[in-house]
Amino acid sequence: MALSLLDRYLSVWIALAMAGGVLIGNYVPSAKHALDSAKFADVSAPIAAGMIWMMYPVLCKVRYEMIWNRSAKMNSVTIHHLGISMIINWLVAPLLMLALAWATLPDLSEYRSGLVLVGTARCIAMVLIWNTLAGGDQEYCAIVVVVNSLLQIALYGPLSYVLVVYLSNGSLSGINVWPIIRSVLVFLGIPLAAGFFTRVVGHRVLGEKGYGKFLRIIGPTSLLALLFVIITLFASQGQSIVTNIGTVFRVVVPLLLYFFLVFFGTLALCFFLCTPYPIMVTQCFTAASNNFELAIAVASSVYGVDSKEAMAATVGPLVEVPVLVMLVYLLKWINARWYSMKVSACTSDKCKLKTIIFACVRNAGRSQIAAATFNKMHAFREYRAISAGTNPANTIHTEIIPVLEDLKVNIDKLEPKLLTEEMVSEAFAVVTMGCGEQCPYFPGVKIIAWDIEDPHGKSPEEVTAIAANIRENCKGLEKELLS
Repeated sequence: MALSLLDRYLSVWIALAMAGGVLIGNYVPSAKHALDSAKFADVSAPIAAGMIWMMYPVLCKVRYEMIWNRSAKMNSVTIHHLGISMIINWLVAPLLMLALAWATLPDLSEYRSGLVLVGTARCIAMVLIWNTLAGGDQEYCAIVVVVNSLLQIALYGPLSYVLVVYLSNGSLSGINVWPIIRSVLVFLGIPLAAGFFTRVVGHRVLGEKGYGKFLRIIGPTSLLALLFVIITLFASQGQSIVTNIGTVFRVVVPLLLYFFLVFFGTLALCFFLCTPYPIMVTQCFTAASNNFELAIAVASSVYGVDSKEAMAATVGPLVEVPVLVMLVYLLKWINARWYSMKVSACTSDKCKLKTIIFACVRNAGRSQIAAATFNKMHAFREYRAISAGTNPANTIHTEIIPVLEDLKVNIDKLEPKLLTEEMVSEAFAVVTMGCGEQCPYFPGVKIIAWDIEDPHGKSPEEVTAIAANIRENCKGLEKELLS
């Protein structure tokens, strides 16, 4: 999945929208009066419409049906990851933003309150894009997004009120719990319900392909609505921004610190816990991303579109988007260099993955292909594959090197290993690929027998066919393990 032109340069478009809004606010003063002529939920009606619409297309993309599929087979590993995610999202991240806001903006309570509203709003939109681009687990991400969406409706109002009023010493003027809850229900509840209804009905009426085409049509309108909201917000604050430009730049500092600290803190925790790469991607981006659309909507409706709180919230996406785009490519680089190799070799008690052993005699051909294929396909979600042999060779067969290179396996660190009773006793299952009666047996360990031809001495075409056979067997094994 590649970023579209609109997504790729979103920071540029946001900067231009902010600049355009400031110019309108300074040179077309009647624009503010026109925007305020009609209101919805205490917000200018055009701005409210833009705020609701910018959430709707993204929530139409959430695969709600995957929640039921994953929930039906949710195991202790998924619950463990989800618990960690909720602690980071709803406890660590909001408190960290509060601390950074106090540390960097001790004299600017209004801007501090705007940042707290951003830090409390958990991302349910752009995180889907970052997660897909970096190769995250889409099913698990869908679960986190839906859980965060529901928790936001229940928790965002009271949590924001406590953090802003009591811990941030924010202004009490115009704020109480109900306006915040109402804003969440209006600007998150309406598009969430509409997105769910659209997906359910759209899939039945249009089919999967037709609905996919529908999403491609309405998808860009989310960011267009965001740009419209930013233009109108900055138009209402044009003169204030010009006179306080230094303060606006001060708001950027805690945002930068927040994104990097939360992201790399979560990455370090995942590394320590041997979290599989796809899950780690989702954990990092759901922790570091924020629902700036909701924060903007709440700040605007509670404090007013021309408030300093709303301006601080609006600066959020200008910082977040370029930072997270950079982190997408950084994560892919980290994974290619060492992350997945570290997880696959993890043997500590912290590792929650079950082990599948692919065993043959020499551990120099088919078992090596099978382990690499399964790990590439399954991506360490719940299982990890290793390979071993009852009489291992000194080196892997040269015939399989092209196959392993296609699977992105580091050939330099690959060598045949001896299959031991200890390895078998700690495994969830052993897939035999030719060792027959020589394979150690351990009570309680599942044994699966595959009839796979040895690729040693075969032509490149024959090796490719053997690799394809192994791939089909791995697909069936994964399906059986996850059912």
